[in-house]
Amino acid sequence: MIRSFRYKAFISYSHTDRQWGRWLLRALETYRIPKHLVGRKTKMGRVPSRLLPIFRDRDELPATEDLSAEIQDVLANSEILIVVCSPVSAASPWVNKEIEEFRRYRGGANILWVIVGGEPNASTSKKFPSELECFPSALLSQKGKKAEPIAADLRKGGDGKRLGLLKLVAGMIGVGLDEIIRRDLQRRNRRVTAITLASVLGMVIMGGLTLTAIEAEREADLRRAEAEGLIEFMLTDLREKLEPVGRLDVLDTVGEEAVSYYAAQQLQDLSEDSLGRQARAFHLLGEIDNLQGDLEGAQVMFEAASEATADMLERNPNNQQRIFDHSQSVFWIAAIKWQRGNHQGAEKDLLEYKNLADQLVALDPENPDWQLEATYANSSLGTLYLANLDRPKDAYNIFKQLVSQRIDLLKSDPDNPKKSLDLANAYGWLADATKIAGTLTEAEEYRIEQLALLDQVLKQDQNNASAKSGKVTAELGLARIEMAQGEALFAVSRLRSLVLASEALVEHDETNTDWLKQAARHYLYLTEAFLLTEAQDEAEKSLARGQELIEAYQERTDLFFRQKVQLTYFYQLLNAKLSYVRSDMESVRRISQEIIENMTADFAKGLKASDATQVLAEAYLLGAVAALNIGNEAAATAELQTLVYLIEPRVEIEPPETLQILASAYFHLGEIEKAQSLDAHLKDRGYAKPNIYS
Repeated sequence: MIRSFRYKAFISYSHTDRQWGRWLLRALETYRIPKHLVGRKTKMGRVPSRLLPIFRDRDELPATEDLSAEIQDVLANSEILIVVCSPVSAASPWVNKEIEEFRRYRGGANILWVIVGGEPNASTSKKFPSELECFPSALLSQKGKKAEPIAADLRKGGDGKRLGLLKLVAGMIGVGLDEIIRRDLQRRNRRVTAITLASVLGMVIMGGLTLTAIEAEREADLRRAEAEGLIEFMLTDLREKLEPVGRLDVLDTVGEEAVSYYAAQQLQDLSEDSLGRQARAFHLLGEIDNLQGDLEGAQVMFEAASEATADMLERNPNNQQRIFDHSQSVFWIAAIKWQRGNHQGAEKDLLEYKNLADQLVALDPENPDWQLEATYANSSLGTLYLANLDRPKDAYNIFKQLVSQRIDLLKSDPDNPKKSLDLANAYGWLADATKIAGTLTEAEEYRIEQLALLDQVLKQDQNNASAKSGKVTAELGLARIEMAQGEALFAVSRLRSLVLASEALVEHDETNTDWLKQAARHYLYLTEAFLLTEAQDEAEKSLARGQELIEAYQERTDLFFRQKVQLTYFYQLLNAKLSYVRSDMESVRRISQEIIENMTADFAKGLKASDATQVLAEAYLLGAVAALNIGNEAAATAELQTLVYLIEPRVEIEPPETLQILASAYFHLGEIEKAQSLDAHLKDRGYAKPNIYS
């Protein structure tokens, strides 16, 4: 006999993870089991229509030193225990006690794990620090005694929210994951809801149509035309109004209504235009999933759209609208692969996207929309080459073409601020690629062109947020070029203005993490500029303020690998350099070793060389030069050789700052000819940054 329970599930979590607890409660209580599954007999009993009720601890009962009698009673009367797993929950005595209490009643059965942070089994793995362990000890002690519970991984790069939720639901009702994913997608695509019907009916009434006087066939055609018109409005005008105000919930409904409407039709009855709208509805749902961090759900939507648009294009290969529709599917599939770290896959799809955009331009060279699409294709591909595929020369060529395209677009509409901003962005990307693949003088020229365009936009509209943000990026890029050219005093002046502006933004809203990060980076680069001008006391003050801002930023959000390099490791590196110019070699050795150890651990977890080589190489150089100063030549030689091994294969793809570090390593290893050759190469490119290590 199957026992009945008062609660379907008990959610156990640390107070720090309360947002996840609330999200799980809402997501599970509002999830409707697909009708085809309701009533089926599984190992969990009969499948219910809803997963109710669910008990969430902390907010419902007062905290006590021990589990209260009420909590014990709830656990005893809960069919399933859901454990929100993170490093804080792993260390929580209350979470562990709730697991132990549940096991006292149920053994190891019906425990589901939901991973929201940290790393599984870090406490027994050499790959991760033990403090990243996300499984509470009460769960770990169960392993090996019974089958391990289902683990839904809600982290980015894991299952994601949508797939994680479906995995959890499958475990709670005792069905296979594949089946519930299939049923969930079918339901999402086929449900015809009241909004579309009510809206169509409203349009009919407002138009004063007397439907009873029209023949049945004409009535069906009219309803279809009105529904198509409403969907066109929903996917265009309504979407444009809702996107700027962030109404993702309404947009999600819009997309689902459109998909549901078309799913209810016979495919052979749908025109190509209707099939195109159906694909655009899939695009909309995929974009919303993507914005909400649900990459799995987004991929499902974009692949569904791609199947439809590819089929339509095959039927009519020279139809410009069909080419455009499929190009959007291809772009979004590439975007998801890009976000998931599949950069080669993203490149393949972006090359197809570029080919489709170029086809559009070839078919109608005067069409401004197709011209714009071609620039989007180039900007995406160039950014991928520069940021993720270590191909700066390819990026340089792509961005040169992009600038030319956007100059032509601006000439056709010189007062259009959007086109000015697009061209400014292209100059910024080209400057970044040129710094690696060309000369600093050329890179500086592109930054100056970028700033001139942004100033022009701000002259027309001083409150243009995109122009303001772009100008900050351009000013920082120009300051870094000035430091590389040996013009540190100019860089100090420019960076002083940036930190003042950043401080004003932080003071306006200290909870804004983007502004905190921006201000911290400006102070770090100002510190570097002060060190180049030998203003040690100013450098120390600037670095201290940078540290305060980094700590404030870390209190409010997690640091991804690139952010750790840009903030934490860069701060530590500057701290080591400050110790070096003050001749505190013991501190230099300690800090540089700490950077090397931590970054090496991060490489094992997924940190990419393209994000980190310069900082890691300079940490090795600092540690080696400090070792030479205290007489430890063996350690210095080993670290310099490691540095050379790290950078030599990347000479063609690293910025000049990294190449100067390599030249210093050659010098200290006694390879004078190599050092001089590399220094001459840097000089030819306009690099003249003072070298404090030679």
